Amino acid sequence: MAYQAHYETMPLRSAAIPKGPSQLVYRRLQFGDLMDISLLDMRQYRSDQPCGDGSKTGCVGINDPKATMLGAEQEKWLFDNLATVKEKWTILSQQVPIFMRDNIKAAPDAQFSMDKWDAYTVARQRMMDRLKETRAPNPVALSGDVHLAYTADLKMDYRNPNSETVGVEFTGTSISSGGDGTDGTDVAATWDAIKGDNTHIKYHSAKRGYTAFGVTQNEMRAEYKIVDKVSAPNQLIRLGATVIATSGKPGLQVA
Repeated sequence: MAYQAHYETMPLRSAAIPKGPSQLVYRRLQFGDLMDISLLDMRQYRSDQPCGDGSKTGCVGINDPKATMLGAEQEKWLFDNLATVKEKWTILSQQVPIFMRDNIKAAPDAQFSMDKWDAYTVARQRMMDRLKETRAPNPVALSGDVHLAYTADLKMDYRNPNSETVGVEFTGTSISSGGDGTDGTDVAATWDAIKGDNTHIKYHSAKRGYTAFGVTQNEMRAEYKIVDKVSAPNQLIRLGATVIATSGKPGLQVA
C-alpha cells in the first residue's frame, strides 16, 4: 500500500511505473565531480525479518548467509556502481542504519533490531568487503528510521575497535515523532551502556530536529539542528553537533 500511495500521489519518472506488484525506485544520481548517489530500496526485495521482527537477543537468523537486504539484482547493481565511481564522494542513500547498534547492556533482551542491517550480518559484511575492494572514494551512508540522531564509522569488524574504517554514516532524527525527546540525565545511563559496546558511534541525540549538510571537495559537514520541545510553539532551533567527514581521511570528527 505504501508503494501504491507513493506512485499515485508523487510526481515520478516514467521508469517508476509499476511492473506488476513491483515499483522500481532505486536509481543512481551523479552531480558533476562532487557526488555519486545510489538511492537504495530496502523494503521491496529484502528477506523477511528474522525471529519475528522486533528487537531480539540470541537470534541465530541474523547470521543467515542467504538473507538479503537489497535482493540479488539490486545488490549486484550497487556493487557494480561502487566499482565505477569517479566523483569525490560515494553516497549510499538508504532507509535503515548500516552500522552495528548493540543494545545488550542497555536492553539485555533486545540486543539487535531485526529490521536493521544488524539482522543481516552476512549481507552487511558483503557491503563492507565491497567498499574495501573497490576503494570507492569517501563512502558515506545516509539513513533514518530509528527516530534518533547518530553518526558512526563503518567498520570491517564492529567487534574490533581497531579494525579498518571503510566509510561513515549519518542517521537523521525525526521531526516530531516520539515526543520531545531528551538528552538529559534520565537517558545518560542507557546511552553510556550502548556507547560502551559501540565505540564506532561518534554522536547520538534523542532530540527532534533535522540535519543540514554542506558538501565540498574537501569535506562533508553535517549540522544536527535540534529543538528542546516539539510540544510547545516558538522553540529555538539550536545546534546539537557538527560532525565532519574529511576527504581521504577515514572516520568522523565531532567539531
